[in-house]
Amino acid sequence: GRTMSGAVLSPVTALQQGYRWWTAELAGLLPDTVRARHRATEPDIVVSVETHGLRILDTRSRRDARAQMGRTLAKADAWDVLLAIARERPAALVRLRLANAAVFTRRVELPEAARADIAQILDLDLERATPFRAKDVYTAHLVVPNGTRHGPLKVHQLIAERASIDGPLSDVRATGVTVSGVDCWNEDGSAALPVDFLARDAAGSEAAPRSNRFVALLAVLIAGLAASAVFLTVTQHETALANLQQDVAQTRTRADAVHSVLAASQDRLKDALSLQNLKDQRVPAVVTLDRLTKIMPDWSWLTDLSIEGDTVAFSGYAKTAAALIPLLESSDFFSDAAFTAPVTRDEQDNKERFSLRARIRLNIAADGPASPAASPQSPAASPQSPAASPQSPAASPAPSPEGPAP
Repeated sequence: GRTMSGAVLSPVTALQQGYRWWTAELAGLLPDTVRARHRATEPDIVVSVETHGLRILDTRSRRDARAQMGRTLAKADAWDVLLAIARERPAALVRLRLANAAVFTRRVELPEAARADIAQILDLDLERATPFRAKDVYTAHLVVPNGTRHGPLKVHQLIAERASIDGPLSDVRATGVTVSGVDCWNEDGSAALPVDFLARDAAGSEAAPRSNRFVALLAVLIAGLAASAVFLTVTQHETALANLQQDVAQTRTRADAVHSVLAASQDRLKDALSLQNLKDQRVPAVVTLDRLTKIMPDWSWLTDLSIEGDTVAFSGYAKTAAALIPLLESSDFFSDAAFTAPVTRDEQDNKERFSLRARIRLNIAADGPASPAASPQSPAASPQSPAASPQSPAASPAPSPEGPAP
């Protein structure tokens, strides 16, 4: 037999198909209500799928346009008729119609409140209530009038296997005619039921691009929001880092100022400690003079005295200058006593002139003057001690080395 795979379309048919494709694309721009009204329009040609072939009916005329129309034709003959229709009536709408026996009818009752969601409810309950899988069938439904506005809705769900529709549908479309939908006969075959098995798929195919565009737009918005969030996060981190760096710089400046003040304070403290140490290391001259006065015997007196640090140097006259060294060494105030010049004798006064130097014991002197041992020669026993006389360097200028003061 002849098949549609070997059919060759003429240039006119190709142009007609292009025209129909173009008008279908324009129709896709119309609102859903307008397209639904267009699909509900009575078709010009009905192709009824019978058990042993196809029956082609012209709904615009009760008389057959061709002798073969109205009779069950073999597929090859039916293709010839459809090709002729496509050439002569390119704008004709063709409806594919199934036999009622090829459709499974499921009767359901639903509440009135579910009227707007009948299709969704039936689809969700399809696989539970029937042996069919949703992907293997086409479905449609119609509401049976019950004569009242109250009470449950009586709904007939019509189910047709995809194989019973996809094969004839592709063959009919291959002839170049425009298929407006697929319905089925009623139980007695006298009229078509007001359903369209392609309506759900057409709505889904029309909604798919919109859904894809929506998803793409949503993805772009999400990407933009993500980029904005990243940008704001980076900006906030950069701002926080800049503020932190500024705070660190200010803190470093304050720390440097505090460090400078601390260093200056430490320097002043060091100077004060140095002065205090120097003060602690130096014995007051009055203490040195008092101790020296108490140690020197009555038969000696001083002509000059100098103190530098912990060293005291003095000169004077004594009856026996050599006896002064043991006196100084035996004291707890002086140490390292020694002559700094040879002892000379003054024949006129019968005295020896001497020059001595001794070191002050700082660890003893820092504790204050100690009471010297009582001695008959101690200046404390006689107010006439020469060291305390008006001739002492602490009380008057040093006399001439030519002779002692009277």
